[in-house]
Amino acid sequence: MAISSRISTFTFSNRLNSDNLRIQQNANETQLSISSGKKSRNFAGISTDVQRLLNTESDLARITTQNIVAQTAQSRINQMFSTMGDMLDLANDFAQTLSQNLSGQFATPFDLEVIARNSEESMAALLNTNLGGRYLFAGSMIDVPPVDLTDPLYTAQATPSTPNIEYYQGDNMMQNVTVADGYTLDYGVTADDIGFEKMLRAMNLAANTSADTAA
Repeated sequence: MAISSRISTFTFSNRLNSDNLRIQQNANETQLSISSGKKSRNFAGISTDVQRLLNTESDLARITTQNIVAQTAQSRINQMFSTMGDMLDLANDFAQTLSQNLSGQFATPFDLEVIARNSEESMAALLNTNLGGRYLFAGSMIDVPPVDLTDPLYTAQATPSTPNIEYYQGDNMMQNVTVADGYTLDYGVTADDIGFEKMLRAMNLAANTSADTAA
């Protein structure tokens, strides 16, 4: 009877200790959940919600990536706007130079030639703006300076002038960015745009025919 009683008590004690440890573990997990604000420290504790959590994490990662890409595109667009503002200032200054030349304020045609050459080179430098190792006005050929005034096919202009974009070394691909699911934004402009071509042609024409006021 004594042996049987001890065996019975041992089994009961083990079970009691096991239950007690489980209760303590559950209490600890509850305290951790309350203090951290998380339902569980691992997927095992939320087995019924694992797939929903994984889907949410996937959505968050995708949205975060889209946000980073959109911010990068915004930086490029801002730089392009700033650069085009500088181009506009250059155009206004050059127009004033032409006006001064026509009114006889320049001593020699050479004065106009020098200014026109410098203006043309400044315009080319602006079109070759690089941001983060990426040329902004080159289309998809982001590692190639889009304007090369020394290209053999870009010949000196004379009257009557004709459009010539042989200076352009890029392509016609527009940049695009996915800013949200199902929404892709095309942005940018390339250095062979008609406005840029006319600007460079006017400067080239003035540099090569500085003595011809009609030109």
